[in-house]
Amino acid sequence: MIEREGDSLYRLTPLLANRLSRDLIRVDLLTWLRKALYGFVREPIEFETSQHEYIRIESRIQASLLGETEHIPKGVLEFVSASHWFQAGVRLYHARRRGPAYRVLRKAYQARDEFRAESRVELTRYFCLSAIRNHKYDEADACIKLLDGVYNNKGIAAFLKADLLHHQGAFRDAIEQYEISLDLNKGKNSRIERTYRPLIQCIILSPRPDFRLAEIYAKKWLELRHTVFSLMALPRVYLNWKYRADPRNSAPSDIDARLEAARATLENDPGVGSAAFELRAEEAELTGDYTSAIEYMDRAIGVDPRFELRAERWRFLARSRIPDLVMKAISELDAARVNQDYQSNWLAFLPGLAETYGIALLILGSSFNALNTFAPQLSTAEIASIITKVRKRRL
Repeated sequence: MIEREGDSLYRLTPLLANRLSRDLIRVDLLTWLRKALYGFVREPIEFETSQHEYIRIESRIQASLLGETEHIPKGVLEFVSASHWFQAGVRLYHARRRGPAYRVLRKAYQARDEFRAESRVELTRYFCLSAIRNHKYDEADACIKLLDGVYNNKGIAAFLKADLLHHQGAFRDAIEQYEISLDLNKGKNSRIERTYRPLIQCIILSPRPDFRLAEIYAKKWLELRHTVFSLMALPRVYLNWKYRADPRNSAPSDIDARLEAARATLENDPGVGSAAFELRAEEAELTGDYTSAIEYMDRAIGVDPRFELRAERWRFLARSRIPDLVMKAISELDAARVNQDYQSNWLAFLPGLAETYGIALLILGSSFNALNTFAPQLSTAEIASIITKVRKRRL
């Protein structure tokens, strides 16, 4: 588990390092780790001899990558390979650092001929996903066509096409494409599992959701694997079916029993974490009970302090229409903007946070000009798009 490089130099294997980062280390220690990595990049340890020169160079590169940055120190920049950029891009992508992830993955993608066939496919997949999330749809479409041209990659191409349609808001077309992806990926359980989640989400988001179809896919997902996400899917389908059913496609008479059975399965699972409280918060929102939704989200954050849960709580505060709570959303978001503990997540969530801030401003009758101060990192066009979106949602 721990590799020994020399008499006084040890290194954690990726397996142990990732497990420590994901499961055992508290948020404050992860924040400290990120600061330590940045400090090491700026002022690396100097060895007394040249014996460890390769390790010194590689450690500075890896510290930059682990620190979720696209900026490599000039002293070692010449040693950075396409593989390094690929690793950095994947890490930035999973950290939701959308802009930097796209730029770094693009550097690796431009050098894709340096990779073996399997790695080239994976690089193309990640670059396509990143391009979609940065609204570079022409580049994403080019990646999809490149993958679709090879028979063995058609399943991947179909999923990426669905993902592109999903992010463009073409939910019905996305559903059809996700179903094509399921058919092309038969026997490849990990790909099928990754498809069920966005497919069910698309069905729920579509103008006239086919909840019976969503129920079928949620049950198939559970048959394939029990995870927090699959356990949440079925009760989430039932929640939306109960409160959002079309009069021409009403919920079944036993919807309450189905919902409670699915919810009990989730809540009795030992790995449930914050999921049960998140689901209770979603139900409270569907009924318009934002006070309860906020209380449940507070309990969820008490179990799991993930930033996305905090972002969801701020959204509940803003959409509550209760003046005191809406003002609380504004004040808490202003405080969060300068809170160092949130900086590693801030840019990744900023568009959504800015939309929440805009909703609060609209409800309070305040000027949208405050958005420029709250989100100076966003362009004028991005701010204008958020304002348009907020106004449409409130009509």
